[in-house]
Amino acid sequence: MEEKGCSSEGPEVRKGPWTMEEDSILVNYIANHSEGAWNSLAKSAGLKRTGKSCRLRWLNYLRPDVRRGNITPEEQLLIIELHSKLGNRWSKIAKYLPGRTDNEIKNHWRTKIYKHINKHGDSSVLYNRDTSEQYEHQGDTGWVVIETTTGYPTGTCFSQPSTCQGNTEVSGASSLAEPGTSLVGWSLEDLLSI
Repeated sequence: MEEKGCSSEGPEVRKGPWTMEEDSILVNYIANHSEGAWNSLAKSAGLKRTGKSCRLRWLNYLRPDVRRGNITPEEQLLIIELHSKLGNRWSKIAKYLPGRTDNEIKNHWRTKIYKHINKHGDSSVLYNRDTSEQYEHQGDTGWVVIETTTGYPTGTCFSQPSTCQGNTEVSGASSLAEPGTSLVGWSLEDLLSI
């Protein structure tokens, strides 16, 4: 029985990690013929991979504009702020982070940020200095506005909002001005440890 979406029939479809040779073949083929029509591309390039596998390999790893390396603290702050507005719409969030893929952002959220929030309780507080809104993380529902203030409160908050001496500021890279400043309910050291 022929599997739908395969670039080749039957057991000849290769699964598992991509080799450097396969990567090279795919990159060269796309450079000469452009991307698209992934099932026929896989077959024409001589790859024994599915079209879906070729598409994902290209989009997530081989594209020249894909950014490699760890997510920076500035990018992490932007992800948190965008997640508060857009929820789990990873493709939309990725549009604000050039070179980062939706899959990479989703994985970072689930393995680092969300894990940190769950470990330290669901009451992490985020302060957006641009809009003067204070957010609270409420489990799976995401970030919700709990207060709109004026001015720029300062301080550090590591536990319940009621025990905070002040609020935290978040507004992209400008919030990283002073070491030890609290960001998104965490100290800079916490943020860098994620």
